[in-house]
Amino acid sequence: MNTSKPSNKRFGKVLLTGGSSGLGLALARQLAKEGAQLGLIALEPEIPREQSEELQTLATTKVLYRSADVSDEKITRVAIQELAEALGGIEKPWAFTLFLMKHFK
Repeated sequence: MNTSKPSNKRFGKVLLTGGSSGLGLALARQLAKEGAQLGLIALEPEIPREQSEELQTLATTKVLYRSADVSDEKITRVAIQELAEALGGIEKPWAFTLFLMKHFK
């Protein structure tokens, strides 16, 4: 039985890497406003309190966070698994930082 809140049909349950600063945070803000359930992965051990509170205020659903160095596949898999379980699945994985790392080395 899935007990998580229903996802926004447009964006759903989104996994976003790099969502704690810069362009990734801007995207997280927009997705939160649109009602997406967010699972954020970033290098920082925790989202700074101000950003976390802002995202929670903007969101009408869940915003979850895990710290992981996305260059470490094992640690990243654990973070993804934890977020997927907490959100009741992931519908849209957006690997923002991985895209940038691949295309702008």
